[in-house]
Amino acid sequence: MGTIPLQPGNFQPPVLSASSVVFTEDAQSIHFTGKNFDIRFDKNSGWLTQYTLGGKEILLSPLEPHFWREPTDNDIGNSQQMRCAVWKDVLHSARLEFIRVEKDTAGRNIVVTQIALPAVDAQYHARYLVQPDGSILISAGMKAGKSTQPELPRFGMRVLLKGSYDNVSWFGRGPFDNYEDRKTASAVGLYRMKADSLFHPYPRAQESGYRTDVRHISMTDASGRGLTAQGLPLICTGVLHFDMTRLGFDRHATENNHGGSMQREDLVWWNIDYKQSGVGGDNSWGATPHAEYMLPYRDYQYSFILRPVAP
Repeated sequence: MGTIPLQPGNFQPPVLSASSVVFTEDAQSIHFTGKNFDIRFDKNSGWLTQYTLGGKEILLSPLEPHFWREPTDNDIGNSQQMRCAVWKDVLHSARLEFIRVEKDTAGRNIVVTQIALPAVDAQYHARYLVQPDGSILISAGMKAGKSTQPELPRFGMRVLLKGSYDNVSWFGRGPFDNYEDRKTASAVGLYRMKADSLFHPYPRAQESGYRTDVRHISMTDASGRGLTAQGLPLICTGVLHFDMTRLGFDRHATENNHGGSMQREDLVWWNIDYKQSGVGGDNSWGATPHAEYMLPYRDYQYSFILRPVAP
């Protein structure tokens, strides 16, 4: 299968020869049904909100854009958590400008959305093509405005899965945490582990569970059912067996959570990213990551395929 051109106006994925997808829409949602799957997009938010496979719902939350990471010790040392705070709650003021269905040259239905992000003077756009096998080809991007904004801690998407989808396998860098400026020792290979094993219990709970240069990653339950994200060509990904916000830093607290105190929840937090900022470390009292490992405020675009995995 070839790659998808990154320009949102030139979204021409390959045609799959398979049974047709049934497309319907009403005032509240856009709905795609095929053999063994059911997918819905919410017309009020613009997000993908439902993915049912074999009659079982996989998602606990919508698939949404995500720009934040809970701060590392190095982030705190250079005040990143304050400098970049605007990116933490960008979606609180997000406004759906449109969600519509367009036809491509092959006559297939593509869900097209545009969402204003006034907190950061930007527009977010995404295109979703549901294929007959239940795969969704996703192209997502952000168009920056003319104002000055701080760097992005992350550019990507995140979704919460039901807690049973905790078997993780990926082809990318591993087996331990790795980042754009901390990955030389992490060989590219095929790795498997449980979702709660990706997190490293640092003395102060902080960003962890991340892997870079990922070709594909699968999240499955005990039966082997689940979802795979395939990069076009690469993605970065983060997996936690609890809500990421529990890793937050409160400078007013007497003490923050210890990494060893993190207990699993009945959910799996899954980031599917273009990239995350490097973690730096020249020193821990002011140095930011090197410029080539940061994400400046500018336009971004990436693509991936979300595909079903059946037992």
